[in-house]
Amino acid sequence: MWRLATRFGSTLVCATAGWAMLPAAPADAAPGFDTALTQLPGQFVAGAGAETVTAVVSTTLDGDCRKVRWSLVLRADGLRLDQIGIDRIEEPGVVPTDVRGEGGAARITDRDLDPGTLCRNRTVTAQYRLAVDEAVTDGRIELTVEAFDAQSRLLDRTSATREVVSERGGPPRRRATAPATPERNRPTPTEAAPSPTEPVEPEPTESVEGDSPVLAEGPDGAAGSDEGGAGGGEASATAGRGGTGLTEVGFAVGALLLFLGAGLLLRLRSRDRFAEAAPIPAPARRGRPAAARRGHREAVRRRSGAAHHYPDW
Repeated sequence: MWRLATRFGSTLVCATAGWAMLPAAPADAAPGFDTALTQLPGQFVAGAGAETVTAVVSTTLDGDCRKVRWSLVLRADGLRLDQIGIDRIEEPGVVPTDVRGEGGAARITDRDLDPGTLCRNRTVTAQYRLAVDEAVTDGRIELTVEAFDAQSRLLDRTSATREVVSERGGPPRRRATAPATPERNRPTPTEAAPSPTEPVEPEPTESVEGDSPVLAEGPDGAAGSDEGGAGGGEASATAGRGGTGLTEVGFAVGALLLFLGAGLLLRLRSRDRFAEAAPIPAPARRGRPAAARRGHREAVRRRSGAAHHYPDW
């Protein structure tokens, strides 16, 4: 593959007779012809090797077939033309071409007509191999492919623009991030050792995840316990999300019912003991009192004695 700068010196002064009459300025394309780029990379990578560019011309006209001469106009932005290498290739090998400068662009034209023949339902194809020097960091390349007939009449043209990127200056790599420290290994604010010279008064700690009965304070005032392992961490995270609200409500209701039942049992027990300690009154008898009955019996006994006492005459 040759570079454009090595060919400019021999072609800018004199051009071959085969394409010297090609129009330098853009000309109107002939009707009934169409040129398309069927193979073109999304971008050119500097220093990554040559890429293939394929152009195809077709016609919808009936009549005689035509011979085609290919011409490529190359424009560069952000890089020099001598940093671009390009070859016109066919299956036998490299096709001889000539280069002509057109302002800030370079025109690369075949010296000979294409071996193919352009007819209706028959196309003619041209292939190029294009590479960018590895010293290029970025830029832009514009390709314009033109198809001419044997009389140097423009049949049709097509254009495309592609970015040039550096193989060494690709997309920035993602920096490796350190794995996150497990939650159970992270020191809490209350676990920090106090300074020996400054007295530290204990302060109530606030739960980060929210007020939840599951996040009980340990002996050192820290929320949760490190000895609980991953299970404690998962329980704390679940409590912070409010996933066990029904469990706490059930525990609270059960404790309330337990206290009420114990109080009721204690009250009944105290009433039974009071009833056992109180004296039971004797049942009252019907009729007269006991003293009246004793007096009545004494009176009856006296009368009966007096009645049966007979004087000793």
